[in-house]
Amino acid sequence: MTFRFYAELNDHLRGEDREVERNVPGPTPVGALIEGCGIPLEAVDLIVVDGESVGPGREVGPGDRVAVYPMFEAFDVAPAIRLRSRPLRATRFLVASDLAPLAGMLQADGHDVLTAHGPPATLVARATGDGRIVVTSRESIFDVPGATHAVVVVGEDPVSQYRQVQARLDLD
Repeated sequence: MTFRFYAELNDHLRGEDREVERNVPGPTPVGALIEGCGIPLEAVDLIVVDGESVGPGREVGPGDRVAVYPMFEAFDVAPAIRLRSRPLRATRFLVASDLAPLAGMLQADGHDVLTAHGPPATLVARATGDGRIVVTSRESIFDVPGATHAVVVVGEDPVSQYRQVQARLDLD
């Protein structure tokens, strides 16, 4: 049986392995096997076994392929079996300083927001270190190695930008 862990779930694993092989003698609840790999179920939002979304009680056996995901920032998993009714963590933002009105709107809506200026690499480094999502108008943000949590807004209208962030990250 093969387990594949994604994003920050890998922080719980020893070494560099994102794929973990496990031998199981027979049907075993997938949640117990995930915890046996060192991943707390509280950190898991989605489990997929052989392409099917399942709950932690689903029994799996030899030959099954299991993909395990943390909370999604921007990926529609609505048709899947979600393990959490709400996100495991608060969504935190690092907003480029040229988008100050947007930062104010996000903050007024109760989000944890910092503003910063500098080139995309500086924004990504700071956001990654603080566990934040970069919000910028620069497409070049995705040219920065390690830029995995970012939203690029278009246009000059802060209300439109706010709606873009809301829709992209499903903040409703």
